[in-house]
Amino acid sequence: MSKQNKMDVFTYPRRLMQITLVCSECGDSYTNDFERQQADRLAHTYCCPRCWSRYHLQQVIPFTVFYESEAVKHASFADDVSGECWQCGRKQVQLHGFTFSDGTAIRLCLVHWKDYQKTAYKLSH
Repeated sequence: MSKQNKMDVFTYPRRLMQITLVCSECGDSYTNDFERQQADRLAHTYCCPRCWSRYHLQQVIPFTVFYESEAVKHASFADDVSGECWQCGRKQVQLHGFTFSDGTAIRLCLVHWKDYQKTAYKLSH
């Protein structure tokens, strides 16, 4: 697959989040970009490669990539989510608040809010 064809795979804008995970045992940290999703659920799936303890969510930063090439990434950080659902981007719907374990507050449409609440409950029990 050529480099140009790889670029065609993504549809822009891409709604992403950058998460930082930290190990509570040894202090190791891991940062990476992911498609937007339930960040606590994602953090729960990662283990520290040094001591095999579970990582904990330290920070979530929402951002949208409007254009991306090998040399340039045109993105908007943290200011692109006001008035829209964090997960799907729907606007002009009633939004409900949700807070990740790191304290980051987001707004979700009812469909995604229910899913995030259910996942948070499962992770806490």
